[in-house]
Amino acid sequence: MGTVTRIRTVKLPQEKTYVYLDGTLTFTLPSIVATDLQVGKTLTDEESKLYENYSRYFACMSAAKQLLTQRQHGKAELKTKLKKKYPAEAVDLVMDDLIKLGLVNDSEFASFYVDNCNTCRPKGKALITSELKRKGVSAEAIQQSLSGVDEEDNAYRAACRRAERLAPL
Repeated sequence: MGTVTRIRTVKLPQEKTYVYLDGTLTFTLPSIVATDLQVGKTLTDEESKLYENYSRYFACMSAAKQLLTQRQHGKAELKTKLKKKYPAEAVDLVMDDLIKLGLVNDSEFASFYVDNCNTCRPKGKALITSELKRKGVSAEAIQQSLSGVDEEDNAYRAACRRAERLAPL
């Protein structure tokens, strides 16, 4: 049990509410969830646990969105990164929601990764396959994404880049 002693709302970068119980920052919640909280309200253990779980979910979802704005991730890769910082139950809920929303998709990630490799650092199918397996992408998604890879062209482009770097020598 605890008593709400302070509520502070921040608008940027996303609107959230800091809730202090007995003088200590305890929860960070989306403002819409914290609408029924007010200073002086005493929370039961159940309510406290519920807000704590939602606070973890909110923090985990924010971290996942931040990672996904930097670049695409596969399911296993994103899950591993999140589990380093957040409890497994929050990560599982966030991953389920991200998959339902279509923000995490192994097939799309594999295609993105293969296109990126073909454009920036040409590689063979075997190397791309091993890198994607290490990132936890399924064999089926890997095979679909590798269908358009021209290994001879990639080898030629990689050799040309290397020759350019060695030309001054």
